[in-house]
Amino acid sequence: MDIGDNILLELTIETTKILNSKQDEFKNINWSNDEANLDTEFSQICCKYCTEAWKIITAKYDKYKNITIQCNIPDINIIFSLK
Repeated sequence: MDIGDNILLELTIETTKILNSKQDEFKNINWSNDEANLDTEFSQICCKYCTEAWKIITAKYDKYKNITIQCNIPDINIIFSLK
């Protein structure tokens, strides 16, 4: 499986485009509680839309159609897998 730097850059760009249009979701994040990792809700939103961005990319490029991603929180780790 070849996931090159260019496609990772494109995934980042597509994710950012989506996130920019979802500012209302960021306004609802609870940034202060007893939890040690306060960015969990932020990470959940980012992972949700990173997955959506990957769907856009796979629709554009046939060679990635058999590759799925799993986005894990809180540190936003992305795992690429063959279907």
